[in-house]
Amino acid sequence: MNRFFLMIFLIVLNVTSLIHSQNLVSYRGLALGNIIADDLDLIYDPIELQFVEGVRVYTNLSNATSGEEKLFGNFSDDQFLFGISAEGPFLNFIHHSFLIKFQKSEIPNSISIDSDLDGYNDSYGTGSLTNEYNAFYDSNGDGIFDLRQINSQNKSDITKYDDYSFILNNSFELWFFSMGVKLSVGDFENSGNTSSVPLGSANSVLLGANIGDPTFEKSLSNFLLDIGENNFVLTENGDFQIINKSNFSRIDVSGMFEIGDFEMRGDASFSSDNNVSEINNMYSGQYEYFLNDSFDYEDFYSESDSYLSLTEEGGSTIGYGGSLKYIFNYQDERKNDGFWKIGFSMGLGTFDYDASILSNYLNNESRYNVSFYDENIEVETDNSTEILDKGTKSITSYALNSSLNIPINDDVHFGIGAIVSHNETSRITLYNEEINNLLVNAFTDTAMDN
Repeated sequence: MNRFFLMIFLIVLNVTSLIHSQNLVSYRGLALGNIIADDLDLIYDPIELQFVEGVRVYTNLSNATSGEEKLFGNFSDDQFLFGISAEGPFLNFIHHSFLIKFQKSEIPNSISIDSDLDGYNDSYGTGSLTNEYNAFYDSNGDGIFDLRQINSQNKSDITKYDDYSFILNNSFELWFFSMGVKLSVGDFENSGNTSSVPLGSANSVLLGANIGDPTFEKSLSNFLLDIGENNFVLTENGDFQIINKSNFSRIDVSGMFEIGDFEMRGDASFSSDNNVSEINNMYSGQYEYFLNDSFDYEDFYSESDSYLSLTEEGGSTIGYGGSLKYIFNYQDERKNDGFWKIGFSMGLGTFDYDASILSNYLNNESRYNVSFYDENIEVETDNSTEILDKGTKSITSYALNSSLNIPINDDVHFGIGAIVSHNETSRITLYNEEINNLLVNAFTDTAMDN
């Protein structure tokens, strides 16, 4: 039976949520802060599952959401969600549920291009965008076009997801005792192609790359129409990649005793997690000026900048907790009962981690003009930094929670809840950082008589 809740009062104090992202969430729970639950929220629980009667099916089209959906915004799920719960086919005191979520998608993000390089974006798109710009100029004011500028740019910003997870939950009851076991498994991967760090020196006419810039290619040339040659060329390229991978497996075991209208419950869990984060950011840029009537003239600059990072972390967590619940108003469905509840939980985790960062900046500058300076200037720079960080990490967390649900009538419910949580993380690390800077300047005076 569908119900409308006209009165909701929710208080959350210092909430820290550590819910795995694989969980489906009901629209009712999402809208009401999970203080007032729906059947979909109950079938996750190793104990509460037994109170959901009959066969229930949940999909994106009915009452299931990943929690990323915005009820009052233009954000919907792009995942396949499916859940089902039912009593055992032969023993009606055993209940089962199975829930699955998977996603394989590409999301094109908004991008823009400054086609004429005047400092203002004038071309817009999503995902990938290519722009070709041609302009003719009269550089000497004689009324005849003598310079052609050619700009070619390409940008790409696409986020990719490749995820799956499932939950298998089983619950049974014998008189005043209930027990449940839940298995959860998931594997997640997402990737993007935007810059994680600033790259390049923005030397002279080069712009470099800023944090959040998409992967790009840019070339520019000034072509002299009267002689059919370039007097300036520029290229810049940024190739950025971010990959995050994680997988987990978790088992939850719960037991509950019923004593009159009171329910005393205990919970224990064990989980294993592995996470990998990889960043590959590469940038290169160069430009060159030409003096077309001189073979000796040279004005060239190039640079490259890279940032490579790899972080691997794996470990396990054990958790335990308990609660006391008093039901003072029984309804036709468990989700609508009037009750108060207090509980606690605690978690202890140990992880090994291995992180490395390598950054390298190179540039080369060469200028030679015998007509004016009689001097050859060459500059080379090679700067690199390597960081190795390896060790262990331990996590301790605990929380106190309470909730109150009062059914005022068939259509109006009142709910209030509070959570106070604390988390501590400590690390023991072997940290090594190596920095190398090399600068080479070469000056050659070709006019020996000076």
